[in-house]
Amino acid sequence: MPVVQARLDGHLCPPPPTPTGTRSPYYSPVPTTRSRRPLLRETSDIDSVHTVDDGIHRIGSDPNRPPVDDMDPVRRLRGQLNAPVTVWTTYADDRSQIGITVSSLLIAEGDTPSIMGLISPLSDFWDAVQVTKRFIVHVLSADQVDIAERFALRYPGDLFEGLSTTRSDHGPLLEDVPTRAKCSVTAQLEAGWSTLLKGALEEATATEDPPLPLVHYRGHYLTLGARDRPSK
Repeated sequence: MPVVQARLDGHLCPPPPTPTGTRSPYYSPVPTTRSRRPLLRETSDIDSVHTVDDGIHRIGSDPNRPPVDDMDPVRRLRGQLNAPVTVWTTYADDRSQIGITVSSLLIAEGDTPSIMGLISPLSDFWDAVQVTKRFIVHVLSADQVDIAERFALRYPGDLFEGLSTTRSDHGPLLEDVPTRAKCSVTAQLEAGWSTLLKGALEEATATEDPPLPLVHYRGHYLTLGARDRPSK
């Protein structure tokens, strides 16, 4: 897949000339060798939404899920905002690899482009990035639900086991996730139970022909794509 890489160094580049946790008791692993082709659910005359198989077999309902009427309305509101799915990586003090799934983020353009995300201050990633001051944001595609789940601490054990990585000054690069950004920490702000981490976006790599994105919405993984229009 062709890749376009832009060095930002404090200024925007012109566009290219051509285009450790444990599993919840109601989860049970199932073989992931079956087809992951998403199921189509039509939503409008323009776009279509595909539900994505996350490779997890759920036995019954979540015993920890409260009744709808008892749910925090703020959490319910947040759940109705579709969010991109990314994995942020960095190094610990001993140079071991650290990563976390992040869906609450935004990118701000400017003379010094910035990326901001909500990080749990109780996470290993937060402890590590306070020391390294550098991190990498990887943007996941629709066929990378398993990566999103493992860094969301769905699986016990080494988060990076079985993944191809390359060391860099900013953190471990996930070789199977070519859309990414290298960043340096510039600020942090307490935001509710999370901390808003702001970083200067120093180097961005994006695919020229991007795959379908991975989106999180109301507890499910989705992907978005333009509906094929009939030929005239």
